[in-house]
Amino acid sequence: TKDVSGNTIHTLSISVPGTVRGIDNVSGATVNIFKNKIYDLSTSSSSATALVEGIRVTSGANVRLYNNFIGNLAATATTNADGVKGIMNLAATSSSIGIYFNTIYLTGTSTGTGFGNTGIYHTTSATATSGALDMRNNIV
Repeated sequence: TKDVSGNTIHTLSISVPGTVRGIDNVSGATVNIFKNKIYDLSTSSSSATALVEGIRVTSGANVRLYNNFIGNLAATATTNADGVKGIMNLAATSSSIGIYFNTIYLTGTSTGTGFGNTGIYHTTSATATSGALDMRNNIV
């Protein structure tokens, strides 16, 4: 079991193309990400690859994200159609993902054309490769 909890992650920024990310879970059978504060993450890059994410999950058989606070994520000049994401889940079909009682506050604006933002993103697939999602009681 991997627990990621009680962290305060803030005031991270870049001005070149790339990603600013608070927490990135890339492995672990059972993962609990809880009671974290992630805020003031930003990029000022005008690139279409500029991205800001609070929490990203790319794998894990049994992942739970709960009681996290994510706020003030900014991509002020990106042209990325989804340049800011509070929580991003890319886990595969064998995964079980639970997202509960999180607070996500996005104020995303950008001078770039085509900019967009997402509170909670769960991947989709025509071949049913996305993980099973249980999502309840989040404030976005």
